[in-house]
Amino acid sequence: MAAYNYGGCDSGTYSFVCDPNFYIGQLGYGTTILLASNQWGNTDTTGWNHESAIVVGPPNAYGFWLLWGTAAPTKPSSQTPYQWGQTQAQQCVTAWTQNNYVGRYTVWADIEEPEYWVSDTGANGQVLSGFAAYMTSQLAAPGVYSAPAAWSDIMGGQTVASLGGVQIWSYEPQVGAKCPSSWQAQGFGGMSPNIWQFNQNPDLDVALEING
Repeated sequence: MAAYNYGGCDSGTYSFVCDPNFYIGQLGYGTTILLASNQWGNTDTTGWNHESAIVVGPPNAYGFWLLWGTAAPTKPSSQTPYQWGQTQAQQCVTAWTQNNYVGRYTVWADIEEPEYWVSDTGANGQVLSGFAAYMTSQLAAPGVYSAPAAWSDIMGGQTVASLGGVQIWSYEPQVGAKCPSSWQAQGFGGMSPNIWQFNQNPDLDVALEING
């Protein structure tokens, strides 16, 4: 398999060591939108870099949302895990529609540890399922970002597809801050990755396709 077809970066990184083809920026976390609607174009955070978004342009910029589990302090006690996922998705859609720099229709659910996930992998899966279902209802394509070990810890043996995810972006740091010479990412949740984050700090990525 080819090493990659497109190069990019994510989060607060402004560095394209491969090619400046795409960017993935954070829209928010839990029920918190990362920036006010008038700040996306002039404010950088650890999760958003407006210069990277400008370089690639809206057609090549994705958004991601750091999803929180059911132990989050902001989760209403009356909500089921599925409803909690939908509540987060509602905020994600608000941020996604406010951000004029993000033009891709795939929005990535960021599944990381610890982020308030619980030992009940079924409940964790319902959070993602609720998020994905609501995003789909709003004409967004729900992608999933995680690392193989984190996915296993949080979701157990559940597959990405069974929980509503349409493609994955996998964190597998293997080559350092240089362009990979071969595609080494294995993926998780029964799916092979379309995007591979191969380094952290700076956050660097390669992709087979820019789709969705």
